Amino acid sequence: MSKWEYSGDVDVLGYGGTFVRHVGDRRYHAIRFTNMDDAVGEDENEGNPTYDGSLVEVDLDLADVQGAADSWSEDASEHDDLALAFMVVSYGE
Repeated sequence: MSKWEYSGDVDVLGYGGTFVRHVGDRRYHAIRFTNMDDAVGEDENEGNPTYDGSLVEVDLDLADVQGAADSWSEDASEHDDLALAFMVVSYGE
């Protein structure tokens, strides 16, 4: 298995981010980490957990890769699979 790659703010606890790693063929695992106080506001999130995390598996052979790239105003053919995996994960949010 490959190492986890990170995309997001420098302060992951303050603002959240996404970790992705290659697990085989064109499949990737992603952990999405969100600081809900930052995402919706402390007042709105009061009484709920501060952090939300989810594990997602992305298969680039099955995903709408160009749709995900379009959401970033990018051309999928100009990116490697790791970058595409990050795009697909954010597209699915």
